[in-house]
Amino acid sequence: MNRIRLWLLLENEWRIFLRSRRAVSLLGVMAALGLIAAAIYNAGPGFFRLPGFKGLLHVYYSTYMVFLPLGLALFLPGVIVGERERHTWRFYLTKPFTPREIVLSKAIFYSVAIMVSLALTWVMLLVIAILQADGQMDLRLGEIAVILVIFGSSAFFVINFQLLLSAVTRRTVEAVLAAVMGWFALAIANISLPRWLGGGYWAPYADQGFQSNVVRRILIPGYANTPFLELTGYPTADQIVTAVFHPLLVGVFFILLALILVRR
Repeated sequence: MNRIRLWLLLENEWRIFLRSRRAVSLLGVMAALGLIAAAIYNAGPGFFRLPGFKGLLHVYYSTYMVFLPLGLALFLPGVIVGERERHTWRFYLTKPFTPREIVLSKAIFYSVAIMVSLALTWVMLLVIAILQADGQMDLRLGEIAVILVIFGSSAFFVINFQLLLSAVTRRTVEAVLAAVMGWFALAIANISLPRWLGGGYWAPYADQGFQSNVVRRILIPGYANTPFLELTGYPTADQIVTAVFHPLLVGVFFILLALILVRR
């Protein structure tokens, strides 16, 4: 793995990203999820309708976390396998680049690009939430930071899961279908498997995942849900650390798998 070649690939990926529809797709996904969140919040009272700033933050977190995998599936699964379909993959390999360098460059670039876009989106969402709550923030800044870090680590999981699928499939349509089916499969495994088989930890983005449980226990006093009914009260430091690092480590594992299994 050569750092200079990796940097050249990152620069090339940046130029391709700006010239392609992927940048527009990413902005469209962020905007569409924001509109969905606004529609859910304005639909009326219910589980998602908590009062004030907490309620807005809860809706934003739940909407973006649950639907982000589907939004990214519009373009992300095609970033690696698409190179083979356009025959640019063989062009790269005629240069001194290796398949692993190509995959790693895309994993780094899209992880950073999507995380930055999510960070900017969340800045706007927080400003909107503060204005709608008349400046009354009923959360400490540290609690907001914890929620956003958990969201970011879960998004990292989603990004690299879809890139792994892109690395091991033959066509873009297969990668997109695998991403959508994987979204459902992991969510189903999350609620159907027992705890000793990872129930609750398979899908960090899921409504009944451990990450959502920790976030809602910050937002909603006394909250509990399956499969974590025994976890009530404010989350402990150990639980917060687990909620942050579990998706990060699995996301890194997805990158390593993509480097190993990438199709030539």
